[in-house]
Amino acid sequence: AWLLYRLDELAARHPAIRDVRGRGLMCAFSLPDTPTRDRFIAGLAERGILVLGCGRRSVRFRPALTITPAELERALAAADQVLAAATA
Repeated sequence: AWLLYRLDELAARHPAIRDVRGRGLMCAFSLPDTPTRDRFIAGLAERGILVLGCGRRSVRFRPALTITPAELERALAAADQVLAAATA
């Protein structure tokens, strides 16, 4: 529930994020189109964060069950930076 809540907060700051969904650590959201999604994934990868693309617009978070809250915070901060840079 915490990860889903934090992704909802991220979506509130970045209108490009749509349809936040998930259960437990298996969460996802959609972006406007494939190029935007692919740039987002590449930007996270440059920061050492790996996520999965799904379909044409979705991004999936599928962390290991041993992930720590600090590691999740790092991933969310990186996502926030990538989205902020994309809209700057």
